[in-house]
Amino acid sequence: ATGVIELATKGALTGTLSVLNNPPLRIMERARRPVDLAEAMTDVQAKVTIPLKNGIQRDEVDYEVAAALTDVSSDSIAEGRILTSPLLHLEGSTSSLAVAGTAALDGVPLTVDWRQPLGEEAANGARVTGTVALNQEALDAFDIPLPQGFIGGNGRGTFDLVLPVNAPPELELTSNLAGVSISVPAIGWSLPAAGTGTLSLEATLGDVPDVEAISLEAPGLSLQGTLDFGDTGAFERATFERVQVADWLDAPVTLTSQKSGAPKLALAGGTFDLRRFKGLGNGSGGGGSTLDLTLDRLIVSDGIALAPIKGQFKLVGSGLSGAFEARVNGETPVRGTLSPANGGTALR
Repeated sequence: ATGVIELATKGALTGTLSVLNNPPLRIMERARRPVDLAEAMTDVQAKVTIPLKNGIQRDEVDYEVAAALTDVSSDSIAEGRILTSPLLHLEGSTSSLAVAGTAALDGVPLTVDWRQPLGEEAANGARVTGTVALNQEALDAFDIPLPQGFIGGNGRGTFDLVLPVNAPPELELTSNLAGVSISVPAIGWSLPAAGTGTLSLEATLGDVPDVEAISLEAPGLSLQGTLDFGDTGAFERATFERVQVADWLDAPVTLTSQKSGAPKLALAGGTFDLRRFKGLGNGSGGGGSTLDLTLDRLIVSDGIALAPIKGQFKLVGSGLSGAFEARVNGETPVRGTLSPANGGTALR
């Protein structure tokens, strides 16, 4: 014979999960999660189908659970972070638990679809997908300390957050940047909040974040690289394999934080076209930055290029100031200086 048990309960989430964790269901045991996963009030409907015999095996038990969770608070769903929500919906079966709805993670608004596999797959941990506010407050909350002023405005991103067992969360984030402003004064580029582009980021959110990949495609700028942070989690270095800025720069770029002033900028290889370089603009924030050049080619005019060129410069106002060594069109050795002049850069 087959028995059907129907449950209708209201009460604290911990008590509800404790009931559902009893034999033969053992929902939380199979999820490898504690019954005190979160604090909330619940309204649960459950249906359990079991054979009426001794020695019931797990695979002989079938169940479906649907619950409304109100006033939710948890620091376990995403370890070390506080998840809150006025209302979430829970669904459970023999293969997985799922929670979906509108919430906030460390105060950052988001929509969530949290799924935890059961049984042997539980060892892989949970996964959360959804959308999240994209602004400076969100970066601060998720411990991704990009350079101050890098991002402004308010937009949204789509995220995929993997929550391994006994390991830091792994984040993938993408956005079309609508409503977000971005500023990179060191190269004289910015994206207004009215503009759009494509941002993608992959990071491990441990005590010190590890940004394994960041990519940005927007009008006038294309870059792909990584971000490095010190032991304290402060921004130390951004390494970009290739940066294309408008029609004047195509080169690998490294930004290194300095204790005082703007970050140090290094270009190693690639092409810099002085004919099309419009400068950084006074008040852009580029003043005080230093630039190390080891370029394959610096185009000076239609018939003259310094190839290769090596030098150290300061970004002064809208131009460059410093000394260099190079070869004219790859042949005659030459030494000289660059200096700001007439809103651009003069070559001596």
